[in-house]
This record gives sequence, C-alpha cells and structure tokens, in this order.
Amino acid sequence: MNNWQIALLIGLIIGAIGAYWVSRAANKKQPINGGSLAHAIHYLACTFQTASAPTALAAAILSRGLHLIPRLLTGVGLAFGCIGASLLCLIVLAALEERHVLR
Repeated sequence: MNNWQIALLIGLIIGAIGAYWVSRAANKKQPINGGSLAHAIHYLACTFQTASAPTALAAAILSRGLHLIPRLLTGVGLAFGCIGASLLCLIVLAALEERHVLR
C-alpha cells in the first residue's frame, strides 16, 4: 500500500469512531426523516467530514520521504477529497429526505 492509502485508512478509522458522536449530536439538533438508508448515508457523511483532519495529519507524517510542499499537498488533497465525499453524501441525503417529505 502507498503512504496516501495508509493515511486515508487511518483517517477513515478515526473518522468512523468520531462520527458516532457527531452523527448523534446532529440528529438531536435536526432529526433525519429519510429512513434507515438516510441514517446510514448521514453517518457516512459524518465519517468523511470527521476523517479529513486526521487524514491530512497522517498523510503529512507518513510521507516523510518527500519535501515540505509535496507533503503538504498530499495532506491537503486528501483532506479536500474527504470533504468532497462528505458533500456528495449530503447531496444524496438531501435527495432522500426530499423524497420522503413529498410523500
């Protein structure tokens, strides 16, 4: 496995653990109406969002053979990728909730 793949795996594991509390707090603030699939997608979005910072940190640490700028670009690129995946999950979640509300 490459260093960025290991960093992404570490970040997603930490994100999955932290997403438990983030998902529960968000669900308390505004309940999800789309059913169990919507809850799963919301948990996945919370996982990606929570995983962005640990992924960037792990990528910066694990790519020690690179100079400073490529090391930072790897970490920032992976963090933006996690945030983009989270936004994609939230778009799917919005479509599921909209369909559920219109019924």
